[in-house]
Amino acid sequence: MGLRPKGGINWDAPLISKYRIETLPYFAVVDETGKLIAQGDAAQRMIGPWMNEDEE
Repeated sequence: MGLRPKGGINWDAPLISKYRIETLPYFAVVDETGKLIAQGDAAQRMIGPWMNEDEE
């Protein structure tokens, strides 16, 4: 994919540009067809409750 050239992250990589990734870690929710459902802060808020399901 060309995301991690030696010495760091290639912030000019096509995947970085396509999904407008600005920081790592980066959260994205994708459905079974590959459609992007949520990204960034919205995805993190969506994922949060799922991560805590086992604790309940």
